[in-house]
Amino acid sequence: MAIAVETLRTVDWNGKKVPVYPMQSFDFSKLLSQEPEELERLVQCCQNEGYFYIDLKGIDGRRFLEDQQETLKLMHRFFESPLEAKNQYGLVAPHLGYEPIGSRTGVLANTKDGYEMIKVGFLTLIS
Repeated sequence: MAIAVETLRTVDWNGKKVPVYPMQSFDFSKLLSQEPEELERLVQCCQNEGYFYIDLKGIDGRRFLEDQQETLKLMHRFFESPLEAKNQYGLVAPHLGYEPIGSRTGVLANTKDGYEMIKVGFLTLIS
C-alpha cells in the first residue's frame, strides 16, 4: 500500500518554483462581529496550524485597509517634521511618546540606536 502524499501547488517566484501551502481563511467582518463559529474556527486554527489568512474583501476589511493607509500617511508627515516639532510629543510616560534617534543603547558597545519612534496608546487613538 502506497503512502498518500499531498502534492503542493507551486508558483513561480524570482525564477524558482515555490510551494504554496493550504491555509484556512477567516472573514474579517465575521471576526469583527464576533460570530461564534468563526471565532471557534480561528481558535482551533491557532492551536493546530498556527497560520491563516484574514479575508479583508468586505466593507470592514476595506475600512481597515483605508485606516492603515491614513495612519501611514500621518506617520510619514510626523517623521518628516523638524525635530523641535516632534519633541513636543516627548515621553508622556515611560513607554509612550516620541523618542529621537540616539535615545537608546545601540547593539555594539558604546553606541546609540539609529532610529526614532513614537508610541501611542490605544486609548489615545480611539478618543
